Amino acid sequence: MMSAIDRLAISGLVLLLMAICLLNLNGVGVMLLGINQLFSPLLLLSAFALAIIGFQQNVTLSRALLFYLMSLVAYLVIGGIAVLFTDNTLTSSVPGLLFRYSTGLLITLAGYYAVSCCYSVKIEPLKWLLIFAFVASFFIPFGHVLNVSGQIVVDNQRGAGLFGNPNEAGIIAAIGLAVTLVYVRQKSTALLLSTFFIVMAILTFSKAVLFMVFVIFMLNQLFKGRLSTSFVRLLILFLTVSLLLVIFRADIIALFDGTQAQRIEQFLNILAFVPETESVKSSRGDLWLLGLNEIANSPVIGNGLGALHSMQGATAAVNGGHAQGVHNSYLLKFGDAGIVAFVLFLAFVCYVFYQSFALAKKDLHARFSFFYFFIFSLDCMVTHNVELLRFHNFLLGLSLGFLCMAQRKQRLGLV
Repeated sequence: MMSAIDRLAISGLVLLLMAICLLNLNGVGVMLLGINQLFSPLLLLSAFALAIIGFQQNVTLSRALLFYLMSLVAYLVIGGIAVLFTDNTLTSSVPGLLFRYSTGLLITLAGYYAVSCCYSVKIEPLKWLLIFAFVASFFIPFGHVLNVSGQIVVDNQRGAGLFGNPNEAGIIAAIGLAVTLVYVRQKSTALLLSTFFIVMAILTFSKAVLFMVFVIFMLNQLFKGRLSTSFVRLLILFLTVSLLLVIFRADIIALFDGTQAQRIEQFLNILAFVPETESVKSSRGDLWLLGLNEIANSPVIGNGLGALHSMQGATAAVNGGHAQGVHNSYLLKFGDAGIVAFVLFLAFVCYVFYQSFALAKKDLHARFSFFYFFIFSLDCMVTHNVELLRFHNFLLGLSLGFLCMAQRKQRLGLV
């Protein structure tokens, strides 16, 4: 029988880990105080403690989690070996990357074990996930205000929040919307929260995040199996507003200057089905082409761990002379560690998609897992360091834990 002190300690560990990851407290420490990795000791200690507790409770590792472990180990091992055969002068520090990926894996395991720990101490993880997502999203318009130290480059024209990065902040808003649609049962509260998270996502001016939000909203209605009156009203409102934005597109763009005008134009072009012009074309495509060139150099074992984290040639093509990564996690796997690592990672993504989709209509936790894996897979298309982001590490483990729990309930005939 678990004592009250044990329950309090486990609850504290789970909430501490969730807060550090979802509120990006290390990033906040840099922006406010200029101190890097301020909360890392607490982060790693809480993750390690939860992993130990999960191990002591004999929590079974699911097939999906083992699949992920296999894909990650293959990437690190093959990429590490490939370093011995590469002359890439921009290859990042292998020991440093190994440490970062290892700590990310520890946090993923802690997130996975957190599901079991939460229900052993009778706390609902989705409730706290919603709370932290709300707090993080609330600060999205104030990213430039928080950046007191100036050590993080924050775009004043896009909402970057606690992350200092609009795309990452927008993903947290998309996560908040997913939890709201899955967890909140009271219609008025769900409507208010959904509106809040959608508005915060829009303020990041991230096209990928806006696409995530739209698809999640539509998929949730599909899983419900019916079109509610509130959904029809929201859809009519969305179509009406979109039509007005398209009609007055030129006038709206003229109200803004510089980068913000570009982001507004890109957003309105999506609604109007207008192809991007060269003036607003993203440099991400240039990075992908550079990544494909690296892949062509060594498609079997890759160019070595870290080669596509900062690419040769990226300094000349984009980003004003600063080395950049490939901005695509699938290409990263292929370019760093070859075709085997790429296929294993892609197979893992497809596997969890299929498994979570199969249960999403019957089990709410599996539905959240499906929404998260959609966000994860899409973010992998536009970001090369997804597995090095702490909130992704934790949410990946949490979602795999939810999926395992839903599968166990299915075997017991409870769903």
